[in-house]
Amino acid sequence: MKSVLKSHAGKLILAAFLAFFCSGVAQAASLADLPKLEGPILITSLGQAPDGNTIAVLAKRNGVVLPYETLAAPERIKEFKTVIISYGVSLKGFGAAGVNLDTELARAEAIKKIAKDNKITLVGMHIGGVGRRDQMSNKIIENYAGMCDLLVVYKDGNQDGMFTQVAGKANIPFMEMEKLAMINEVLNKMLK
Repeated sequence: MKSVLKSHAGKLILAAFLAFFCSGVAQAASLADLPKLEGPILITSLGQAPDGNTIAVLAKRNGVVLPYETLAAPERIKEFKTVIISYGVSLKGFGAAGVNLDTELARAEAIKKIAKDNKITLVGMHIGGVGRRDQMSNKIIENYAGMCDLLVVYKDGNQDGMFTQVAGKANIPFMEMEKLAMINEVLNKMLK
């Protein structure tokens, strides 16, 4: 009788394991798995944090000059094959751009539709760490990080596993950078 229970329990555990790993779990990506991005490439922000500018500066230091538009109009992205989206809210950035959370959410929805309709690759990045993970940032991330074809996130900004969950739910590849300095390797792999 015990062996029947062990066998049955083993089957249940295996079934649960397979169900967990076959549905809604982020596809872990390594540096080697990252694709070379097709140009032209635009960098923009959802949330108006300065991290998008940081990505553009680091790309330039690595020999690749990419346009960065903090408030890229959804229609503008039609001109690009790839758009890198930096996630993170800055109230100062909102004020400077003359936008708020509602207008950013509406812009994100329009970007999502245009990207899908025009087969534009979206790469989501979050390099701001825990400091860029307030309630407003989380609302943008929860609703719009899953529209990307790939997420690359600094580990410090994913302490609660939100990006991992979003990637799993959307069934998209996800790379978590242990150290922020890895951004240079990531950009070199994807841009050169």
